[in-house]
Amino acid sequence: MEIYLGGKNRAEKIQSTIDFLKHRIPEIKDEDMLLVLGRIKKKNSGVRKTELSEIENKVYDLLLSQNLNPQTVYEWFRAYMVPEEIWERYKNGKLNLKQLHAINKNEIERRNARRNLEVIKLGRKLINEFADLMAGWEQ
Repeated sequence: MEIYLGGKNRAEKIQSTIDFLKHRIPEIKDEDMLLVLGRIKKKNSGVRKTELSEIENKVYDLLLSQNLNPQTVYEWFRAYMVPEEIWERYKNGKLNLKQLHAINKNEIERRNARRNLEVIKLGRKLINEFADLMAGWEQ
């Protein structure tokens, strides 16, 4: 399987690159691939002296053999990891890559805020239950 980078649509290029990586290294899940690509990006940028694992070296060599920039592929993979409805809007040309990343960042922040609120509610509930339990002991 080869990467198809022709055509005008960047979404096709992203999808082709991701399919290529998934085909060549099927043991890595999407979430893990993003972490692997992030470590490769750091190594490639020269900011940190990062030692890569065997699988990270395999991915790195694969990218270089296809003349792909690890930074670019990392950004593409981040774009691909957005919810399906956002990815479809990008594929249909209704969003550019910058807008896609901004929307995804907002979605993540909103999801984290909801999760934080749930933790706070659970904490309050536990404190109230504990206070009730302690009040029962005092009687």
